[in-house]
Amino acid sequence: MSKNLDSVEKIFIPVGKEKSTAKQIRSQHLNETPVFKPPKGHDEKSPFRPKGDRKAHFLKLCKTLGSESDDFHHLMTAMLYSLAPSAQEVFPNAGLAVIRSLEPKDALEAMLISQMFALNYMAMDFSCRVLKEKSPIALDQYMNQINKLTKRFAEHMEALDRHRGKGQQKVTVEHVNVHSGGQAVVGSIRGRGEG
Repeated sequence: MSKNLDSVEKIFIPVGKEKSTAKQIRSQHLNETPVFKPPKGHDEKSPFRPKGDRKAHFLKLCKTLGSESDDFHHLMTAMLYSLAPSAQEVFPNAGLAVIRSLEPKDALEAMLISQMFALNYMAMDFSCRVLKEKSPIALDQYMNQINKLTKRFAEHMEALDRHRGKGQQKVTVEHVNVHSGGQAVVGSIRGRGEG
């Protein structure tokens, strides 16, 4: 376990009945997405670290971002804030909810998912502009951007699947030699556990 999580865990060491209560609280916090609600007047381009139960917030970020590094949490939330066109906590909250829903197993997956969130946001922004645009030249430019962004989104999906080991594998046998006394099977053969 990382140094960050160890230091957080030392704050409260449960004994007896407290162990089951602590376990219940920990599982409750791990199943929630962290929420950022900055106070009025907060600089929208810098991440907000909420007051209150910092341990619970830290545990939520660990689960959501696939990392126990506080620096990584700070960097990721800062990047999510930078997407917002104005001081709106909806952007980092929505980004964290998307990341959480795809359950990253590590920081690399969290980064890929956050990039997918940004790509989707930009593609949707251009889509909204297309609906309002009258100029054929601008329409063509917006459509080109939408196509590029959605292509990058699909590439990120494939990269995430490959990283998770879900890439499709196919083996093609082109030549088979069967010697006298041997046997061969012709047709599609499925491995164990497949239909």
